[in-house]
Order: sequence, then structure tokens, then C-alpha cells
Amino acid sequence: MTDEDNARSPQPNAGNVLSRVQQRLIASIHNAVDTARRDAKDNLEALGLRHQTPADDHYTFIALRSLFLDHCGADRETARGGDPRRAARLLHIGGRMSRYWEREKDGQKDRRKKLALSEEDEKDRRDWFEAAQNLAFKTVVQTLVEHASASDPSLRDRATARVEDFIAGLDPKSEQTVAVADWARASIARLLRPPEPS
Repeated sequence: MTDEDNARSPQPNAGNVLSRVQQRLIASIHNAVDTARRDAKDNLEALGLRHQTPADDHYTFIALRSLFLDHCGADRETARGGDPRRAARLLHIGGRMSRYWEREKDGQKDRRKKLALSEEDEKDRRDWFEAAQNLAFKTVVQTLVEHASASDPSLRDRATARVEDFIAGLDPKSEQTVAVADWARASIARLLRPPEPS
């Protein structure tokens, strides 16, 4: 190859390299989800349990949940120890995208889009207010649990058992059940955790 040919051929750059890596990563995730879905279907059908095959998006949900917990630094099994600021940022971005898609789907005009943006700001304020309320609620409950546990050491175990009893009564094949169970376990763990030292 001549110097002139080298000058004409595109030179590799960091942006192109990272873009290709990103595309391979995304393809790998999609392939892993598809493989898990097929494996579950094939294995359950081989056992005669065709009706127990999870919903098509079940494994996508599991992958997203795992990536979310990893990104937030939480334990995958218990969902404990995550960074609430990272979680709030991701959820905030997701909420904004959802509202954007709603506006896009409805085909709103410019005037209605401006109105939606002001409503979005109001919703953001309500979300922050709700987060502050939840923080106050969690702090009060943790303080009360800590106080009550001094005279009743089995309190935390009984509360956790009641949540597990409730989960056991739900439909185990439903994707919503998986989400509710995870959120319930994470919520009870947060409320039963001793309050942070001030």
C-alpha cells in the first residue's frame, strides 16, 4: 500500500473503537436474553411444564434489574447497599424518556409540548417532595423499630416473615410478582435497618 493509499483510508480513532465495543456489548446482552428465553422454554417443555414458561420479556426484566443494581452498587440478591443518588438519576432519566415518548406517541403540537414541559417540571417537584416524605417516613420507622427491638429482639424477624408470607401467596409465574417480591424485600430491609448515625 502506498503512502497515498494510507492517506485516503480512514484512520482508526477512539470514537470508532468505543462505538464498535458498545455495539458488541449490546448485541451480547440481547443474545444472552434470547438464549435464556429459549433455554427456559425448551427445558420446561421437556418436563411437560409448557404452561409455566415465563413471559417473553421476563429475562429482559431480570437483565435490566441486575444491571440497575450493579450500576447502583447494590447486592444482587438482597438489593441492599445501593447508591440512592445513582438510582434516582437513572429513574429520573427513565421518567423523562417515558414522558417524551408519550408526547411523541400522542403527536402533540408545539403549544401542547410546552405545556407538557411545565407539567413535567411540576411532576419533578412532586417527585422530590415524595422522596423527602419517604425519607422522613423511613427515618421515623427505623427509629421506632430500633427502639422496639430493644425490648422485643424478634421484631425484625417477625416483620420479615410477614412479608415473606404475603409474597408466598402471590402468583409465582407472574413477572409483576417477581418485581413486587423484590421491591417488598428491599423495602422491608430498608425499614428494619438501624437508622444512619447523624
